[in-house]
Amino acid sequence: MSYVILIIWAFNLAISFYNARGVGLVWADAKAQGGWPRAMAWMGAIMAGSGFSWCLLIFLALGANAAFPARFSDHALSASLSLGYVLILPGVLVSGMAITIDSWITAHRTGRWGDRARAAYNTLAQVSNTASAVKDFGGAARESGGLFKGGAGAGGDVKGIGALIVILMVAVSLLGGVLITVAIIQHYARVAKSLCAISHRPAGSLQ
Repeated sequence: MSYVILIIWAFNLAISFYNARGVGLVWADAKAQGGWPRAMAWMGAIMAGSGFSWCLLIFLALGANAAFPARFSDHALSASLSLGYVLILPGVLVSGMAITIDSWITAHRTGRWGDRARAAYNTLAQVSNTASAVKDFGGAARESGGLFKGGAGAGGDVKGIGALIVILMVAVSLLGGVLITVAIIQHYARVAKSLCAISHRPAGSLQ
């Protein structure tokens, strides 16, 4: 089971990097065009940031639980993942729907098998995320809410300093995901600008 979790974690990390890299490469053009292209660049950035934040949270929470089980109990682990899920999922659903719709439009316009495969993957991912939200969001919200009001569930069993540690860990993960995404986008935006300079095309050109 640990290997399965590691593979899924690595896959999510790779997809997040791929999304951030893609956004960086088109950032100048999308900004110049505005409208839908620019909105889609932001949707890709949100999806990438959400993915990095989730991967970072899992890494920190599992690491803390393994290294300090007495201070960061299984209840704290569960509460941190629930709180992170509640905060990250809305951005994933909104950006995922926009990306899915855009991939449908692209696949219909080009008719290429690669675009069709991308649209199929995005559709399956969006259906999976939506089904997960319907099934798990309510329980995760109740559990994470216990951190703030001492309610029932794992979140309610984590109080005082323990609850503060969980909240800070989630906050660090969210901020870290944003910073990683920004760094990757900026790096590949510079790469795209350099490629444009080599080809004598100004960055942000619509050609």
